[in-house]
This record gives sequence, structure tokens and C-alpha cells, in this order.
Amino acid sequence: SEPYLDDILQPYKHVLSAISETEDGVLLRGSRIILPASLHKRVFHLVHRGHPGMVRTKQLLRSRIWFPGMDSFVEERVKKCLPCLAVTPVKQRDPIRATPLPSQPWSELSIDFAGPFPDGKYILAVIDEHSRFPLVEVVSSTSATSTLKVLRRWFMEFGVPEVLKSDNGPPFNSKEYSEFLANWGVTPRHITPYWPEANGTSERFFRTIKKTVQAAIVEKKNWQEELDAYLMNYRATPHATTGVSPASLIFKQSFNVGYLPSIESSVKNADVAARDLQAKQRMAGYANKKRHAAPHGLLPSDVVLVKQPLANKFTSFFDPNPYEVVSVNGNQITARRQGQLITRNSSFFKRIDDTAAAPTSDDTKSLDDDDEGPFPAASNQEECQQPGEADPHPGLQVPVNPSPAMPLLVPARPSRTVKLPERYKDYVLPPRGGM
Repeated sequence: SEPYLDDILQPYKHVLSAISETEDGVLLRGSRIILPASLHKRVFHLVHRGHPGMVRTKQLLRSRIWFPGMDSFVEERVKKCLPCLAVTPVKQRDPIRATPLPSQPWSELSIDFAGPFPDGKYILAVIDEHSRFPLVEVVSSTSATSTLKVLRRWFMEFGVPEVLKSDNGPPFNSKEYSEFLANWGVTPRHITPYWPEANGTSERFFRTIKKTVQAAIVEKKNWQEELDAYLMNYRATPHATTGVSPASLIFKQSFNVGYLPSIESSVKNADVAARDLQAKQRMAGYANKKRHAAPHGLLPSDVVLVKQPLANKFTSFFDPNPYEVVSVNGNQITARRQGQLITRNSSFFKRIDDTAAAPTSDDTKSLDDDDEGPFPAASNQEECQQPGEADPHPGLQVPVNPSPAMPLLVPARPSRTVKLPERYKDYVLPPRGGM
């Protein structure tokens, strides 16, 4: 025999005893048609219409078709199916990293808005990242003019910080805001878009603020007065991470609330930093374990899909038009598509194979639509192959037109051998159906 024929027939040797041929020349393995390589791709797209999962796609093929390496063939193509990738959510989360405590109070601040509240007002707040000391102002607008007026007063009363961290919403992305900070010598730091966890200090603080306002409304009290009372208690209460009250850290002395006596010792920054780091590592370890966090592994030049806002119940989780990763800064990923750059947290991305694509109309065309019959001749095999993919069975033509009178049967499972349990060996059981 020809050497190349030995290579072609090698995958069939282990099932040789199960192969048969019908009167019409159709090769079967049991009751399943042995499919020629020229039809693998076409048949896959037909059974994958509607985008069932990998398991169901395999099950349908296994019930009617067989060819060597069928499972791996299906797995490879389902993993590269772009519509499937776009509508399948992922839950990848990077491990939380404990951020170091700033070296001194009022050097790094976080700023954010909350509201609107029942009377249409907003809350503007800054929180010192070192001491967790908050400053809160009730404002009527979130405009840059209103915000900068409050910031100017705070800077004059408490000093000018080195860094001011914020999200990317108005007015923090305005030209007036950037020029104001530049004039005061403050470095703006914007968190990753659509990722509020990056500004966790202010997000957690505003959660408690919301609770205070809601409780005041339930009690039918003035929510602004209740907020002031809460802030005094908050500033005097030892923080969960530093173990010291925010007021004591920033003022370096005891903070008297009037209704409770206070005798406090001096505060050492080294002790505070150590307690803060220990508490952050403990909380990060718990969160990472609960979330099953793992490094994202994204690299520049990776092809990715990006999560998109859900306009309705039928919006895909990911934008089906891929991006290319251009830079990776920890869990902050920047990707590009047609000259447009976006920056998101790594959990917004799903890496895909750069050959992933949606099926074309030719792929999903019914076998009966072929002008030359349900199965193309040898001259048409190249149309069914992927680019650069050689025909694994050159010169081997296997007709696969089943006889209409021959049904396609699913192989039945072998019957089980029923054996009486050992514990019943001393008993005489009645026949099935009763005495």
C-alpha cells in the first residue's frame, strides 16, 4: 500500500471491527455515518446553529456522525465562536492588593459626590486616606464652580494635599478642575473608569452616609442635622483598620465629643501604619478567597472582548467587536479598536483567540443547498477548508449519502446486570409486581 494511505487510515484501525458499508456505499461506524474531512466544518456550523453549548453540540454530532478527533474538533471551534464568547459572562477578579498607608495626614485625599437627596441637595465629601477624617459639605449642584469653591475653602483651612483621587464623572473631568488643581500644585488621580472599587475609601463612607440619611427620613428628623451628629461620632470613633480615631490622627490630640469623657495616649504613626496594613491584608485575603480571585494574565497585543452596558435583556454581555490590548498597568487595562482607546478594570475583558469569528452564510448553508448535491465533489473540497488547512485525507473519496430506508439509530446502552445485594441473601423476596 501507499505510505500516505497508511497515515490516512491509522485513526480508523482501532474501530475497524465496527466499520461497515451500506448498499449505497456509505461507511458507518455502528449506526453513525463516517463523515469525510471536506464536510467537517460545514456540518459543525449546521449543528451549532442557535449556538448550543459545547456539550449539546457534541451530543448531537455523536448521535449521528463520527470521524477521528471529533471531540477536539468541536471543542476548538466552540471556543473560537465569537457570538458564543460575546454572550457568555465571566467572573474573573484580580486579587485585591493592600495599598500602603500615606506617610502623613492630609497628603492624599479622596473626593466624591452623593445624592441627590430628598430635598434635591447633594453631598460633596473628601476623606483623608491616612486618618480617614472626612469633610462634608451640602451643596445644591455638582458643577465645577460649586465644587471648586468648597475645595478652595478646605485647602485654606486644612492645607493643600499632594494627591486628590476621584472618579471620572463631572466635574472631576472638566478643564476648570484640572486647572484649579494645577494652580494649587495638587496631582489629580483618576480611578479606572466604571470601577468604583478603586476608590473604596469614599465608596464605603458614602454607604454609611446613605444609611444615616435614610434613618433620619424614617424618624422624620432633619437629615442634615442627623448627618452632622453622625460625622462627630465618626471622627471620634477608632477606625477599624488604624485602631485610632480619625480626629486623633489628624489633630494629634484627643477629640472631645462633650457627652463622653476621654483620656487618650499619644499616637505613633508607625503603630498606626502596621495595624492598617495588617487589617487590609486580612480583609483582602478574605475577599480574594470569597471571590476566587486570580491574576488576569492579560498581555499587550492580546485580542479581547469588552463588557458593554446592558440596554435590555437581550443585549450581549460583551461587545462582539474585539479590541487589542495596548498596555497593562496592574489590573488597569487599556485597549484599542480602530484608533479608539478605552481603559477598564481587567474584569471587563475576556481574552479570545485572534482567529475567532462569527460563522458566515456559507458556513451555515444547508447541505441540501449545494448545486452539486448534498455532498461536494473533490474539486470543491477547498471551499470547505479553513485558510492554510490541508486536506487530511488527500485522494480518499468516501460517499456519505445514506439510504432513505435506513434509519439513523442512536447506539443503545448495554443492559445492566441486576444482582441481589449481599444484605438480602437470607431473605426470600416476592416477585416484582407483588405477592
